[in-house]
Amino acid sequence: MDIQKYEAFIKTAELGSIKKASDELGYTQAGLSYIIKTLEEELDTSLFFRDYGKIHLTGTGKELLPLAHAICNDQRRLLTRLSELKNLQSGNITIAVFTSIAVYWLPYLMKGFLEKHPGIGFDVKCYEEPKVLDEMLDSGDVDFGFTVLPDADDSFEKIFLKKDPMMIVLAENHPLSSLPYFPSSSMAEEPYISVGDHSEMDALFYYNNVKPNTYLMLDNDFAVMSMVSQGFGFSVFPALMLKSPTFPLAVKEPEISFSREIGIVLRAWESASDAARAFIVFAKDWISENF
Repeated sequence: MDIQKYEAFIKTAELGSIKKASDELGYTQAGLSYIIKTLEEELDTSLFFRDYGKIHLTGTGKELLPLAHAICNDQRRLLTRLSELKNLQSGNITIAVFTSIAVYWLPYLMKGFLEKHPGIGFDVKCYEEPKVLDEMLDSGDVDFGFTVLPDADDSFEKIFLKKDPMMIVLAENHPLSSLPYFPSSSMAEEPYISVGDHSEMDALFYYNNVKPNTYLMLDNDFAVMSMVSQGFGFSVFPALMLKSPTFPLAVKEPEISFSREIGIVLRAWESASDAARAFIVFAKDWISENF
């Protein structure tokens, strides 16, 4: 917004003189008179009248002067706030995450980012179903979300972060725990403990061309790990979730490997806030350095 006309109006009203106001603002008298005239034409009203060589506010001018002050003050606040946002001195980022990201990546990402930009605030929304992430992005409830590609809506922009291989977990004393990898044939024969309905885990069986011998299906990751650690069967987890397992487990690569792809999804890079874009860049660098 061009507020020079309002600043000229305010200064002229304050000093009661075109000459004094033009000297202080750095205009010629003719230049300042033209600015005032232009503003009066835009507003379709007279702001000043002359009396004995001085100028005075009209009744309308007196009514509009406080509003002109408000416009200038709001503009200054807007520019100050914009500078803070661009320099990441303040702002807020709302992120959607699924469980393994919330546990194993996000705390470290936030801590590292805040060391550089302590004025940024965070809101975190956890989700399980990809459609929930789509809805949050559609409604603008989140700036972006971590996801398993390519689950998100095709209309969103996607940024690849890392491949996360699927691993077989067994009890430490399981007879197959000493093998260099877990045979595909054993994936069909050994009792399988499933973690609910996870398509990326199902894909591992597809690539190994086997149908699992499902013994139990549980909705909790830690419950499955506990069952496996006690020898009730094997299960499948992403490597990310096995960096610091809660229970004693043997971790094996499958005979034919498969990896899920973790990425970030957002409506559009161009429309994302400066803080959101800076966090995404930081996340990419941090993940490439640490994983």
